[in-house]
Amino acid sequence: MLLDVISSGGVLFESPDVALAGQGELSRLELPFRYTSVRESVREVVADLRRHGEDAIAFVSIPFAESKSVLSVVPETVLRSSHLLSTADKADLPTDFSVEPSRSPKEWRDAVYEAISRIRRGDLDKVVLARQVDVEADRAFDIAAVVANLRASYASAYRFAIDGLVGASPELLISRTGLDIRSYPLAGTRANSGDATSASTARNELLSSDKDQNEHSYLSHSVEAILAPLCSELNVDPHPGVLSVGNVQHLATNVAGVLRDPSTTALDLVAALHPTPAVGGTPTDKALALIAELEQMDRGRYAGAVGWINAHGDGCFAVAIRCAQIEGNVAHLFAGNGIVAQSDPALEFEESQWKLQPMLNALVRP
Repeated sequence: MLLDVISSGGVLFESPDVALAGQGELSRLELPFRYTSVRESVREVVADLRRHGEDAIAFVSIPFAESKSVLSVVPETVLRSSHLLSTADKADLPTDFSVEPSRSPKEWRDAVYEAISRIRRGDLDKVVLARQVDVEADRAFDIAAVVANLRASYASAYRFAIDGLVGASPELLISRTGLDIRSYPLAGTRANSGDATSASTARNELLSSDKDQNEHSYLSHSVEAILAPLCSELNVDPHPGVLSVGNVQHLATNVAGVLRDPSTTALDLVAALHPTPAVGGTPTDKALALIAELEQMDRGRYAGAVGWINAHGDGCFAVAIRCAQIEGNVAHLFAGNGIVAQSDPALEFEESQWKLQPMLNALVRP
């Protein structure tokens, strides 16, 4: 039922325990996106949403790149389900396709090397550099089939389809239910082979790696610093654990709090957090400037925020990673890596390959 909705051009956001799909449009806003004015934009989204009544829900995509707009869709009809069927049909996937990176592996590794040099000389602490890979098929991608495949392989992820942005993110940016909020920042990665012994070894390496712990600490400390003033109570895991999702493992920190002000909406929290060091870097302004210099691509909605909000201010937003922007028979895939002083360009490239694999597997059949 929910996949039928997106087959006909609807929108979808699925968390591990509940799914929302919307069809038709009561309202569609596309607002200019600037990091300096995102708070004003999200308040405009909430004001528009509330004009449609207390039962209305908006599906929202906040981009990373300022070339894109803040997108809000308030559907005419919203369907909700807590029973998600994983019925992927590989026969629905293209078998004739090409896969091309937007720049050569060497060029990207050179960019990583330059970023490491800047970090080691003290220009900044961390920067996230992303790669783009383009997949062109012999026919248009079936978005419902792509989401079905993501359901089958990534049941614990946050899956979404809005305006061609399709993905399965393991990272919860923020959720709000009444005064209760949650965040689950991820940074630090190892491959997950599926073999129990290898997976255990990778997990132990991740937990003991100074490089990965360092990368993760910039993120968890940033999230805590931003949310603490907004909360009467905030609990943050003192040490990260490990999240295993698909073919990778990540360092992860649970963050849970109670808001001071009941008027603070889920989108206000998104505006305060975005971009986190998980997608930008530290300090933010210097990291964004280096991304613009070194990446040589337009991230668009990749590494933004995607989710839903209701008229009461409750909502759930994921970080838009493990995703693709689909345009007919072309899909633009992205993967980003946190670069710190201890990073190695060759290993970072290998990690980016792991991160691209989930969407490649969902899009095409080899």
